[in-house]
Amino acid sequence: MADRLRERPRLPHRLWTVATGVAGFVVFFVIAALVQARLLAGVDLAAAEAKQDLTSGLLDLWSAAVGIAVSGELSVVYAGIGVLLLWRAGVGRWSVAPMAFVALVPLEVILKSAIHQPAVPLAFYRGVYDPLLNVVLQGTFPSGHAIRAGFLCTFLAIVLSARRGIAAWLAPVGLGLLAVLMGLSRVYLGDHWLSDVVAGLILGAALALVVTPLVIERLRTERSG
Repeated sequence: MADRLRERPRLPHRLWTVATGVAGFVVFFVIAALVQARLLAGVDLAAAEAKQDLTSGLLDLWSAAVGIAVSGELSVVYAGIGVLLLWRAGVGRWSVAPMAFVALVPLEVILKSAIHQPAVPLAFYRGVYDPLLNVVLQGTFPSGHAIRAGFLCTFLAIVLSARRGIAAWLAPVGLGLLAVLMGLSRVYLGDHWLSDVVAGLILGAALALVVTPLVIERLRTERSG
């Protein structure tokens, strides 16, 4: 992994990425405040009503597959594989960075209990079967699936963008689009409001923007050494 990373100015790029992540945290909490004040309720309802015209068996299958693919259980598996690959690449203690999204679970639970965001009405629920464990909390803000999708896709996009070749510029676009589509699947299923998903994607991506540059720096150090 390390021998294919391309050289870039280290400090400015790292600071820019981390600063963007910090800004993402600020945006997330602004959205949380707007949700608590019920200022996004109209937008959320309009999005839920608009998706009713898009329902289909194919989208049901896609959304069900996404629900499983970005479940907490499988996300830990993906992150565990990342930890092993980074450890083998010589990243050392920063090899645990792919697991960083687990640290957001307490925040997710607290906010779902504290933020006044009622569940999406059953009229918008698609009733797609989910075989995995689901924990139902008082509120829906933010979406845990969106958090994990935002984190994992952003983490992978940053790592791939530091390599040579076409993946360096296709990865951020492709993985960014994938994260958005994964998040929107939660709105489609009627499990979350749009604001839940947007905030979750931003929170997950923000965390990845903060922790991933440390991994990149360690990989570059390993390469130069």
